[in-house]
Amino acid sequence: MGAAPNLPIPPRSADGTRKTINTNVSPEQATWSLRSALNVAALNCMNPQHATMIEDYRGFLTTHKKTLADVNASLDKDYRAKHGKNYIKVREAYQTQVYNYFALPPTVPAFCDAALAVGQELKLVPVGSLVQNAPAALAKLENVFLGFYDGYDKYKVDFVNWQKSYNATYGALPSAAFFLPGEQRWSPEAVAQAGASAAVQLPDYSRQGAQPGSATPQVWNPVVEDISSSSNE
Repeated sequence: MGAAPNLPIPPRSADGTRKTINTNVSPEQATWSLRSALNVAALNCMNPQHATMIEDYRGFLTTHKKTLADVNASLDKDYRAKHGKNYIKVREAYQTQVYNYFALPPTVPAFCDAALAVGQELKLVPVGSLVQNAPAALAKLENVFLGFYDGYDKYKVDFVNWQKSYNATYGALPSAAFFLPGEQRWSPEAVAQAGASAAVQLPDYSRQGAQPGSATPQVWNPVVEDISSSSNE
């Protein structure tokens, strides 16, 4: 899906779960991260089927304005207690990670669809009940990323298995980070040396955002700025 080779993804722990930025967060942090995810979606989901997303997000901010303000104040208090006078810097650094997490390019189509569905469901959440409902809503968005990570792990295994099966036949491999011990990275020189066996030339996936069969990279630059009046409002 245009993901970069050697993309770092959260590994599985001993119990089979992945620890992400959304793992084991408080209900208040889940609420604020949900708000952040919807903000990323409103800025970046531009397909016609997502046309209502900006207005849905603004309606979400209006409906739950008091709850969001209380959550923001509670998080500030917690960060201040843990990090002292540098708490703002620490929280802003964490918030940047949250925005970037939800803006991962290969997940955008599935994320936008999930965010649209979650946004519609949140319209049914009564005023004053957002914090109780936020963890479940956030989990629905998180499932998009967990699914991508599983697929990426499978890709790495499939890539190594391809090398085991076809390296001797074709002699040249696409540029990537996943090679068997002792193997050489693909290069034009290797293709030339391989001669006729390299006639079946595979695309170069080493470039960020390159799609199979494309001659040039397709780079998507997500917008992660907060579209409300302030990132802490």
